Amino acid sequence: MGSALRLVGSEASHMTRSLRLRPGDSAELFDGQGSIVTVRLESIDRQQGLVLIATEASRKVPFFGPQWTVVAACGTLKGGRSDWLIEKCTELGARAFIPLVTERSGGKGEGRVDRWERVALAAAKQSQSLHRPLIHDFTSVSGLAKQIQQSPIALLGAPNSPPLLAALGAVDPSLVQRGGLLIVGPEGDFTPSELEALVAAGAQPVSLGLQRLRVETAAVAMLAGVSLVAHSLLEQVELHGNQ
Repeated sequence: MGSALRLVGSEASHMTRSLRLRPGDSAELFDGQGSIVTVRLESIDRQQGLVLIATEASRKVPFFGPQWTVVAACGTLKGGRSDWLIEKCTELGARAFIPLVTERSGGKGEGRVDRWERVALAAAKQSQSLHRPLIHDFTSVSGLAKQIQQSPIALLGAPNSPPLLAALGAVDPSLVQRGGLLIVGPEGDFTPSELEALVAAGAQPVSLGLQRLRVETAAVAMLAGVSLVAHSLLEQVELHGNQ
């Protein structure tokens, strides 16, 4: 409390130009990982940036809710589609995002993880969430199979499979409330050997409907579906606990 902070670059411009803050105004700063502090704008310098004074001790707010990790083969997505995917996963409360490399998903792409982290932070600010998804580096199908074995639940988007909601209704509700892995393959889908490896590791194939969906659409639809069910279950637990 009372310590001085200096803010420069795009964040400083956002505070003075978009939010139109002036000396004496208060604001809240957060790091996207649950830490938040209230500050007062002390001074503005075009070259040195903003001087901010903390008016209270920083506090840490733990992540609340199911911790779903979205795993998507998004290497071939172009035209801002992968950015859109990260943005919507953030808005829907994903805990983490893992880009997946498959035989049909293309290369990793230089600098994409760094860019996605910036997109996630901006989306967290827009949706007023203290937590942005953790953006992991690209993983392989074999690496994903190991994570599936350690996850309480892993749902794999696949045609000709049980519907997502039916599959969720058949598992232990506590697992849905905890969260797990949501896996979406590339355009053109997984190869038969990849699909076999993921199912053998413990992933449960689920269908998202009759239509053929793009990678980003499937990932967002799956995350939205499990999030609605999980939060409904949590509300029921709280309601029964208060009776």
